[in-house]
Amino acid sequence: MKLLPSDPAQLAPLAGEQRELVERAHDYLNPVRGRPPGVRNGEGGPPRIVLRKLSLRHKQAISLVLQGMSRSDAAEATGFVPEYITFLLQQPTAKEYIAHINRAVSTQLEALYGKSVEAISGGLNASDPDVKLRAAKLQLQTTGRLEPSGEEKKTAEDVVAAIMLGVQVNINSSK
Repeated sequence: MKLLPSDPAQLAPLAGEQRELVERAHDYLNPVRGRPPGVRNGEGGPPRIVLRKLSLRHKQAISLVLQGMSRSDAAEATGFVPEYITFLLQQPTAKEYIAHINRAVSTQLEALYGKSVEAISGGLNASDPDVKLRAAKLQLQTTGRLEPSGEEKKTAEDVVAAIMLGVQVNINSSK
């Protein structure tokens, strides 16, 4: 097969709206590295296409993504393509819907405070001493009467240094 030379399409003969449509399509199909598709060169603001209202299907797709489902799985479950899910999550109406859901979940978490207190109380009343101690530690940390331990996980070097220090102490004390 022989490839023939071709010249790129000229935009000069196109009129206003057609020219803008061609430029938008060109920018979308030829993204600049680091810039998401659909955002024109020089633009960093909101997407040019803005949804005014979310349908039930949109809300279902957003909810599935918020529950941890992947873009492709959420798209398949709701009949969209994964790229549309990305587009949808960038929409101002979708961001407002996500904020609404987060406020509702935050209220639900606050409402569980009483149950948390009951669980700690139940742990303090347990017959197992380990459970009692863990519940007491949790209660003291929660009320600020016990500072959480600032100990970080020790590295292997820290453990070896502690062992060597212990060996040196044992050797020195036996003399």
